[in-house]
Amino acid sequence: MTVAVHALGRPVWNSLTGRQSDLTFGDIRAVRLAPDYGLFAAAADGSTESLTALAALVPAKGAVATVGIAEPAPGAGIEIAAHVIWQMVCEQLADDHVAPRGIGITPLNKDDAPQMFAIARPTQPGPFFERTHQLGEFVGVKDAAGKLLAMAGERMKPPSFTEVSGVCNDPDCRGVATLAP
Repeated sequence: MTVAVHALGRPVWNSLTGRQSDLTFGDIRAVRLAPDYGLFAAAADGSTESLTALAALVPAKGAVATVGIAEPAPGAGIEIAAHVIWQMVCEQLADDHVAPRGIGITPLNKDDAPQMFAIARPTQPGPFFERTHQLGEFVGVKDAAGKLLAMAGERMKPPSFTEVSGVCNDPDCRGVATLAP
């Protein structure tokens, strides 16, 4: 008997074989996000065949990240580096989910990429690669001169969910609260 696993039980597998399959390579045994987007990968199951296929997707002297409640045990050539992840689910937005007065939230695009990297590097909001900002929509807060002060965006997209990621702000803005009246 096969027990169904919730979409968030295997978010990487469900994202990379679902809504984001066009950003991956691999096959029905194992998939990996293209390296310029990120380092996420997943095996279809715990079979030797799937784990061997997953190991083949790990770059030489490189790494991949798997996320799941019961991910398969590592096989030959796979080493576990960390075991930490937190998932939080927002079931319903509060009625007052609008930006505070004086703060303008704006969509970000490819022209904002250099500034996105500039605040992602020192704050390390998680793996942020050359094309991570293209995994979904990103929004930001800019000052009057157009400098990006903070951002957040979408990363993994398992069925019926979207992960919020890349949440960070310019280190020079930390601890500063100046809202217009």
